[in-house]
Amino acid sequence: MNPDYLTIWNIDFTEKVKRKKFKHKRNIAFEKKIEQMITKRLKDNFSFTYIEIDDQDQRMGKKGLESRLIGTLSHCRLCDPSPKWLGRFSPKKAIKESGLWLIQHLNNEGIRKTDKVLIQHLINK
Repeated sequence: MNPDYLTIWNIDFTEKVKRKKFKHKRNIAFEKKIEQMITKRLKDNFSFTYIEIDDQDQRMGKKGLESRLIGTLSHCRLCDPSPKWLGRFSPKKAIKESGLWLIQHLNNEGIRKTDKVLIQHLINK
């Protein structure tokens, strides 16, 4: 990993202004290589389950299930990243301290009883 590239990697390229301003700094081939390595690691070492939630408000945003799942993980005292986790080299303090490679929703509340009922209902659909 090239630690110097993290400053570019952490630019939010979903914003049109930033895409225009910084696109010349991106190394797409390098990013694809890293993404392929991450994908391989995930495929080889993890299994995934998904929950289909049609309602955008229930799924995303500050009040959605996603934010509470992130809140649950960020407040988990047993969920530490490995010593080799690349997030330890992030220039963003919140990423280093949370153990999660994102910033949004870190301070949100965790999963509630009503969320568990919703999840169970969606699984049993």
